[in-house]
Amino acid sequence: MIKRIDAIESERVDDIPLLLAVIKKMGIIDIINEQFEQHGNWDGLAIGYIVAIWLTYILSEGDHRKSYLQEWVAEREHTLLYSLDIGEINELDFTDDKLSIILNKFSDDEVWQKSECEVNKRIIRVYDLDLEIVRIDTTTASSYGQVTEGGLLQFGHSKDHRPDLGQVKIASTTLDPLGMPLVTITVSGEQADDVLYIPAIEATRKSVDGKKMLLYVGDSKMGAFAIRSNLARHEEYYLMPLSKVQVNAERMTRYLDAFNARPEEERVLEKVFVTDKKGNEVVIAEGFTITEEHHDTIWEDGKEHQYKWVEQRFIVLSPDYAKKQQAQLEEQIKKANAAILKLVKRRRGYKYPETADELRERVIAVLDEHGCRAYLNVTVTEEIVTKERA
Repeated sequence: MIKRIDAIESERVDDIPLLLAVIKKMGIIDIINEQFEQHGNWDGLAIGYIVAIWLTYILSEGDHRKSYLQEWVAEREHTLLYSLDIGEINELDFTDDKLSIILNKFSDDEVWQKSECEVNKRIIRVYDLDLEIVRIDTTTASSYGQVTEGGLLQFGHSKDHRPDLGQVKIASTTLDPLGMPLVTITVSGEQADDVLYIPAIEATRKSVDGKKMLLYVGDSKMGAFAIRSNLARHEEYYLMPLSKVQVNAERMTRYLDAFNARPEEERVLEKVFVTDKKGNEVVIAEGFTITEEHHDTIWEDGKEHQYKWVEQRFIVLSPDYAKKQQAQLEEQIKKANAAILKLVKRRRGYKYPETADELRERVIAVLDEHGCRAYLNVTVTEEIVTKERA
């Protein structure tokens, strides 16, 4: 007996089963259902399943627009049912209105952070990830959207070199070396970078279930004393370059003097080598370390608590960078010297300095313009010639 087949439906499977399998293993569906309360009149799929399918659409299609999701689901209903192992999917669960309701629920920062932390804990546990190094950084994202008072889009220092556009500021922490995002904080674009570090670090601590002895790696903005103090107090390590605010020229001179005062056998620079393309070992840095003790005070439970920690600082010289700086300095000195000599040459349309004091002022201005006052010593001499009339 030949069985008649009335219709054959074909669907594009693509990477949908793989993406949904990973999302299920990460526990995103259960966590979303637990953390985000559903109204009693909510019909259809639970929020967790809707979010899982939405994420799959974004990752598979590279498109975050919600207006296309309903049609996409209708064309892949059997694939989604099989991958999620559920009984029914209604494309009306993916209308703009329902998706907007979900987005409004996600705007609750407290609930969102709890969900983010739970997902991170699940991933770290399931995949047995090493928790040793966390990288933290900030950036900006510009938009052509309208800037409104009190809104998320605001004008600020643009890292995209678009000060004419509103922007948001983003701080994120990632697990190194995997690069797995742990925490993302988004604030209005006019805020300073350094105020985002401690909130991002505190949220990361919750994501890693309070694990101690982590190393936080960041840029010079993470070098603010309050941030370093916070990390030290929580028994964590940090690594970042210190700006000239934390280590000015006077302090650096003290470090170098202290190194030169060491006994000769201890006055040895440690070298860092890399292997170049030809297989040769090349020195990319050399330097020495010093230690400094720091103190800070905090108030907890109405009481003052003092604590201290020892900080190790690396004073490092990059030979290649030093050569570039030296070449730039020599070029600046050459330009400054030429500009100074030009001051005393008479030429058309040029107001020649009439006194020695006026010439000195112009010389100082030239030295400051080229940043060479500390490297060029210019002496102005005045010769008075008296002529007697016969």
